Amino acid sequence: MKLLDLISAARIEYDRAADRLLPKNASTKPSFISSDKTFFRLINCYFDPSIRENMQKLGDSLSKDEVDSRRKKAEAYESILVIYDDEMKYCDTPREGCDSISTPRGIESAFRFINYHYKVAYDKWNRSGSHDDFDKFVGNKLYLKEYWELLH
Repeated sequence: MKLLDLISAARIEYDRAADRLLPKNASTKPSFISSDKTFFRLINCYFDPSIRENMQKLGDSLSKDEVDSRRKKAEAYESILVIYDDEMKYCDTPREGCDSISTPRGIESAFRFINYHYKVAYDKWNRSGSHDDFDKFVGNKLYLKEYWELLH
């Protein structure tokens, strides 16, 4: 039984250490992501029909206990992680070409980055007055154009 306790304690400490490496600022790309293909794959996973119900729950009004536990958020990001690791999903962005993400907190930090830059691009598009194609406002972050298309 002591061995299981040690393994459990080690896993908890490993997760804490990994969480400390996550960026504090949403505009900073997570250090474990080196390829934009990772963002393309994450965006496709986010819109997967099999987890639509979990993603929609993120917009529900939560009680204080639910907010404190972050359970719904963790469940949603865990379901994205399962799809992200599935080799058979989204063959146009193969898993082996993407970075490794091991925890739901990693998924969360990647989406914080995506959503931050999406909002910046959206605000520029909205302020422009011309409402040209959205892809003119994403700069070199082409995955934001795909995010835009899937949202619409």
